Amino acid sequence: MFFSTEKWNNGREMNDVIPVSSALSFEKVQSSLMAADELYLTPVFGTALMATFEAIYSGAVPVGFPDGAFTTLLRILQAAEANLACYANYDALQLRITDQGFQRQQTENFGSPFKYQEDRLRQTFKNRGFNAIDRILDLLDASFTELEGYAEMPAHVNTRTAIVQRTAEVNAAHFINNSRLVFLRLVPILTTVCNNELRPLLGWNLYTAMQQALEAGTATAPVPVASASGSTSRTYEELRQKCIPFVVKKAVAQLIRETGSLTDRGLYFIGQDAGSSDNQTTTPATRREAHDAAAIAEAEAQRNADNLLAFIEWKWPEYFCGHQSDVFKRDNNDKKTFWA
Repeated sequence: MFFSTEKWNNGREMNDVIPVSSALSFEKVQSSLMAADELYLTPVFGTALMATFEAIYSGAVPVGFPDGAFTTLLRILQAAEANLACYANYDALQLRITDQGFQRQQTENFGSPFKYQEDRLRQTFKNRGFNAIDRILDLLDASFTELEGYAEMPAHVNTRTAIVQRTAEVNAAHFINNSRLVFLRLVPILTTVCNNELRPLLGWNLYTAMQQALEAGTATAPVPVASASGSTSRTYEELRQKCIPFVVKKAVAQLIRETGSLTDRGLYFIGQDAGSSDNQTTTPATRREAHDAAAIAEAEAQRNADNLLAFIEWKWPEYFCGHQSDVFKRDNNDKKTFWA
């Protein structure tokens, strides 16, 4: 955990990431913090890296890093752990267990929140917690690749050969508000699109070569340029980046068609309504609106496919087999061929 009895200081340690009362004891939230580690953080970062994080929290700075290098990392870790603890055990934190069973905590001055407040609190805790995990992953990739346990991190191992590896890559191609929840929802569809749509588009040989380079960790190494190519250098990582917009748009279109939704709660539209608690209403998209959104994503995916093929023709000419639209082009002089 990234909170402790010694540093709790009447809740001030958690107050840096979530505003809590000074009357909140560490014992009250300890089990929830442990649950957040077991349910969310350890599956992403792995046991070895979590042990490294806890050692850093305890004051053991790894060799080769200056003092204060981990201040930002620890603060984001605390934010992820605290928010996910409140999300996972939201109901339990509002109750107490005595010899008389479960009791709701309430005083003369403060009562339980309203239902709409509870819904928003849960959603806020969930979004902040999962988005903090993404920030930790980005920070690790940028500055802390030498930490013990980084190479064995499940999130790193599982996405090593993936075309789309991070939430930020999806967000750059299609806005999802940097939501890791939406990214996780897209992961199985991204895999399907890569296998069934991208591989035939690139050709089996080029796709396999890129996968092998990603698996071996040599994707950023320069690849010898074919004599027919007019480019000066090329890498498989550059090719992967060019594939991302096509894969993401195809996955978004497929998800909307299958479920009529895109976010973790669905494809919703916000409107104004004076009768609601905050003058806003949030309603699910209709079938027509979902179809329109999917059609737009599909059209953008086709344009991205054309750009990708043009890129392959330029930098990977030995793998280029022509554009799909060229199949209808032929010399019809003195012939009677026609397309019905």
